[in-house]
Amino acid sequence: MILTQHLKNWLKCIVSRNFLTLSGEIIIGSVDVTMMVSSDSSIFTKISADASLFQQQYPYIRVRVEEGLHEITIKLFACKKRFLQEHFYDQLRDELVGLISNILNDKRLMARLNVYGTIDSFKKIDNFRYLNKATEVSYKITNSEHKLPFYKQIFVKT
Repeated sequence: MILTQHLKNWLKCIVSRNFLTLSGEIIIGSVDVTMMVSSDSSIFTKISADASLFQQQYPYIRVRVEEGLHEITIKLFACKKRFLQEHFYDQLRDELVGLISNILNDKRLMARLNVYGTIDSFKKIDNFRYLNKATEVSYKITNSEHKLPFYKQIFVKT
């Protein structure tokens, strides 16, 4: 039963033409300018654990945690990865809210989110951007371009 469900999802993903290209980062710094976040190993360990949970939810998005001089950065990247999610924008927003909320449970920290990308499907191409203010994450589709059906692309008169 479980195997058939996984097989169905895999086939839907192969047949569907949803490609995700995404890039962005979450920069985690200190509210106090004199505190260096990167010097506290417990913060880095907690952020790495939160990032790995996010990676499990979205295995097609590459997640990297990097330590800077005064901040810790979670980098997100995907290049033309196939995916199958009907409500991708809202689901990704909810996951990003959860990730940032976990980080901001520590009152010493602040987080800045900037994620942007493109979803290419059969019918259209959407460009989008996610930004945050504290734990509130919102997205905006910055550009949406409808595509011609495949048969019209082939038989276009010039």
